[in-house]
Amino acid sequence: MSPDMLRILKHELRTPANHIIGYSELLLEVAEDDGMQAIVAQAKELQTYAQEVAAIIERHFLSTNPQEIETCCASLWADIGPTVERLIQRSRSFREQSSSPWAQDFDRINVAAQRLAKMISTDYGLDEVVGGRAGDIVAFLHSLRAG
Repeated sequence: MSPDMLRILKHELRTPANHIIGYSELLLEVAEDDGMQAIVAQAKELQTYAQEVAAIIERHFLSTNPQEIETCCASLWADIGPTVERLIQRSRSFREQSSSPWAQDFDRINVAAQRLAKMISTDYGLDEVVGGRAGDIVAFLHSLRAG
């Protein structure tokens, strides 16, 4: 796999984590302005989880060269899976506890977390995300699955 494909893969994985960070920052600002301390605490929790996921992705790809991508992909879900699952569960729980407009923001966070979970699943769902842009990644991940 070329270094360009590796960068694309990293970018595609970071995108949902960055969405969660951004959504939680916006939620945090509005909740602070409105004096909604429960929402502030919830937004900070989700933001912390998303920052942890982004940092793990960064570490995995920082030292990975194209020849080591199999090891990188195989261990990535093990490292971020529990945190992504917490993001999904907590954002769903916060959404159920919240009224509009907060519920919509927690839904956005939940959707981004589910997208990330799907991308780094044991089924290598990246083909749905980057298939049109990076056929090499898809072929490589399918070869991992077969091997």
